[in-house]
Order: sequence, then structure tokens, then C-alpha cells
Amino acid sequence: MLLTDAVDRKVFKLVNVKNEETALLIQAITPAKWRELMAEEGIEKLVRKEQLTKKPIEGLARRWQRAYVKAASFALIDSNPDRKEGLESQLPVLDEKTAEILAKAIGAEVKVGSVVTLDGHWTDEVKGHVFREVPGGPGLADWITKQAKTLGLEIAEDEEGKD
Repeated sequence: MLLTDAVDRKVFKLVNVKNEETALLIQAITPAKWRELMAEEGIEKLVRKEQLTKKPIEGLARRWQRAYVKAASFALIDSNPDRKEGLESQLPVLDEKTAEILAKAIGAEVKVGSVVTLDGHWTDEVKGHVFREVPGGPGLADWITKQAKTLGLEIAEDEEGKD
């Protein structure tokens, strides 16, 4: 069975600002999984407290960001799962920390200024770093999470219809 054959995942095409396309294999985040991820960050309690007190809760935005990074890290399985030419997920290496993390993930030397193909190398450490630290990463985490939640809702609706 291929990675793309499972019912709870789907390949999404993403086009970047340079009009370059990549394929991302994303697994569903069901409503139950979403609640679990939010509970890990204590978001529900803080949102309720903010609504009751009508005052902003310090640190809530950081918790939301951490929750979205966790959700995107859970949802992203791989990029370019069929390894088609022209759909590679490439990352310019802009700093030493990124070079170090990617070198560990791919098992080869990575230099600042190089471009690394991430297909097959999306470790949890790479995902977390990309979604938190790389320019455009938080937006990518949001986009992946949105696709995964939508897919999760579609699956939940299909299962409800079968009952």
C-alpha cells in the first residue's frame, strides 16, 4: 500500500509566490484530534477565561501558534510523495541552525546558501523548525492545518452519513 492510498490523507498542491508548485501529503485532523491538540496547549480554558473576563490573556497568541505548529507537524506526512520531477519541496538554507537541522535529517553536509530538497526528510525536528523559524513557515503551518481540518471534517461527515 502506498502512503497516498489511505483514506485519511490526500495530496494537496501548493503554489508559492514564485509560482512554483509542490505536492504535500497531508493527513486529516478530525474534530476529536483538533480538540486533543488544543487541550495540550490549554487553549480552550484560556479562551473561555478571556471571554468571561473580556480581557486579553497574555500568552494566548503564543499558545495558538504552538498549537498550529503541532497540528501542522502531525498533519504533514511528506512532500512530493510520488517523487515527481518539478514538484519537489525545496528550502533555501539561510542560517547555521537550519543547516545543522537539515544536515542531521538528510545525513549529509548542508551549507548556508544552499538549497535542500525536503522530500522524504520531514522529521519532527525539521517540521517544527520550518513552521516556527523559516520565513513563511508559520503561514505554511496555518495552510497545512486548514487543509487537514477540512479533510477531517469531510471524513467525519462521510462516516456520519454511513450510520
